[in-house]
Amino acid sequence: MRHIQVIDGADNSVYAIFGLSESDYKMIFPLPGQDIEFIEDTIRRLGEAKAADITKRLWKTPILKDEVLGIHGTLFLDLSWKLLFILARRRESDLMDSPIQARAKRHPQNDS
Repeated sequence: MRHIQVIDGADNSVYAIFGLSESDYKMIFPLPGQDIEFIEDTIRRLGEAKAADITKRLWKTPILKDEVLGIHGTLFLDLSWKLLFILARRRESDLMDSPIQARAKRHPQNDS
């Protein structure tokens, strides 16, 4: 099971974490090493019905933050304006300008 954090544009957003099957994860995050996605792009790529099916399963698997051992991806809802800041590969490690970026680039997952 993969864990994703959902960040939406609501003022009262709690940035919840949910579990997702490996196959559903790959549907939302299709690029090698991808860990950032926007729901608008998922809908455009998969169609509304398929995207709705995946998100219905997603909402059924909330995980308490103190029980999470890792976050594999971030899904943005109603925040498409943030696309201006996200690079084409949609990797969080590409956005960071810090020592974390160097460590993330050495991670085997980012060799793709």
